[in-house]
Amino acid sequence: MAGKSPTDAHKTLMEAYGDCARSRAQTFKYVKELKDSRESIESNRGKTAKPSLRVGRSAKNINKVRALLKADARRTVQELALERDMSVSTMHALLKEDLGLSKLCARWAPRILSDDQKNF
Repeated sequence: MAGKSPTDAHKTLMEAYGDCARSRAQTFKYVKELKDSRESIESNRGKTAKPSLRVGRSAKNINKVRALLKADARRTVQELALERDMSVSTMHALLKEDLGLSKLCARWAPRILSDDQKNF
């Protein structure tokens, strides 16, 4: 498709793929991107703007949050996040996924209760 106009490129795709071809607008977009020195249309797909780091959910933070909750299980997610200098969503994920906790009656408690805890 090198050297072809977007209209010619779309026409070629329609002949080759029929109804399964990309739309005219997408073809125009891809041709423009390729002309703007992009090597591949797929080059930026699947990449985030910043790397996904689990700094907030490190073992050190998990242990500190566990200690904070042991001292006072009635803390809110916002209070914990503020104290540990983390986002609320990261703190919520740490509590739910890493510590396996859920909020019950204003206290953080294990999701799976023992038989003694169920009969309380």
